[in-house]
Amino acid sequence: MSDVKDYFKDGLTTEGMETPTYDNSPVPEGKYIGKIVNASAEINPESWSDGEHLKIEFEITSEQSKGRHLWKNITLVDEEAERIEWGKQDLMRLMSATGISSLTSWDQLIGKQAGFTVIIKKNGYNDMKRWTVAKDTKPQASEPVSEDSEKNPWDQ
Repeated sequence: MSDVKDYFKDGLTTEGMETPTYDNSPVPEGKYIGKIVNASAEINPESWSDGEHLKIEFEITSEQSKGRHLWKNITLVDEEAERIEWGKQDLMRLMSATGISSLTSWDQLIGKQAGFTVIIKKNGYNDMKRWTVAKDTKPQASEPVSEDSEKNPWDQ
């Protein structure tokens, strides 16, 4: 069996290394551009829903909050058909914003950029809303999705 010294001659030490600090505060409200760095379907028992979700991780690429990460869950399976439809519509808007006309694998989302609006919910956490085409990209969506409203159908 291999050990640390098999890879690093004298082993490893953290002596003299600065402890990294992370900003876990909410990203300020506003409009951002971000790149999708991960997308996978998950069942989250801690979620507000018993269903399955597409968990999408974005890295902000626009100047404000550059390098920060945000996560968006999109409903795929749920007991309530309305939530599934909302998830489908949200995913189709994201596809349109990124120029994906046909989605057959979550991996197609990786590396794509989109614009979005960030809000801070009452619980203090961020939420991502309203997908738009990133200003520095030119996706070629087959049929653009309407951007008539700032509100999602589930926002009351």
